[in-house]
Amino acid sequence: MSMHPDDRDASEHELRTVGPDELAALEAAAADHGHRVVRLDLADCPDKQVLLARASAAFAFPDWFGHNWDALSDSLRDLSWLDAPGYLVVISSPEAFAAAQPEIWRTLCEVLSEVERDRESDDVPWRAVQTATSLP
Repeated sequence: MSMHPDDRDASEHELRTVGPDELAALEAAAADHGHRVVRLDLADCPDKQVLLARASAAFAFPDWFGHNWDALSDSLRDLSWLDAPGYLVVISSPEAFAAAQPEIWRTLCEVLSEVERDRESDDVPWRAVQTATSLP
């Protein structure tokens, strides 16, 4: 399974939803290339602050992380403390959060898409996908 940006969904800021088989293939491809897999679980995530706290934990952000959209964007573009030749970000259980917080979900997707574009232009493979709640 390719992690190339040309095979992402047509919608610019939507995350691709993957099933268990595709997720397993993406994770295997990431492992084969030494890429880091980062999992961000949104189950029972009530708001932006908890989302950013979970992102901070998932990416092991430094203490200076500012817990706002600009800080998230800047930190995801850096990741010097989590160095890898590429990244696969797996967002699990996003449905309830996206339904309850559509504007925040949309902003998260925009940030991830922009980071993907920037990282790819720097020749650093970056892919963010979402899984369905029913996945393990």
